[in-house]
Amino acid sequence: MVKHPAELIYEQSRPPRLYHLDFDVIVTTATEGEQLDLMEKVARFYQLYPTLTVGDHGGLNLTELTPLGGLERVNLSNMRQASGICRIEDCPVYDGKVETGPLVKEVLLDMNP
Repeated sequence: MVKHPAELIYEQSRPPRLYHLDFDVIVTTATEGEQLDLMEKVARFYQLYPTLTVGDHGGLNLTELTPLGGLERVNLSNMRQASGICRIEDCPVYDGKVETGPLVKEVLLDMNP
C-alpha cells in the first residue's frame, strides 16, 4: 500500500507473480574466427553479470540454460551461427490493477471535554 497524505488517498495492488523469462541468444558472424570470439564474449558476459538490474525490481539472476552452440538451428544463409538459451529468474510481473481510495472515510469530532 502506498499512502499519499497530501491528496488524502491510498493506492494498493496485488503482489506480483514471479516468472522465469527465457530468451534465445543467437550469434551470427561471417567467419568461424569471429564466431568463436563473439561466443567467448557472451560467455564472459554471463560470468561478469550474474545479476541484472532491471528498473525498480532490483537485481534479477541471469543464468545460461544452454550454452552457445548447444542448440540445433536451421541456418538458411551462408553466415556462421550459434544459438543458446539464457534465463532471467523470478522476474516480477504485476497484473496492472490498482485500487485507490480515501485515507480517511469519516471524521468524528467530540466537542465534549
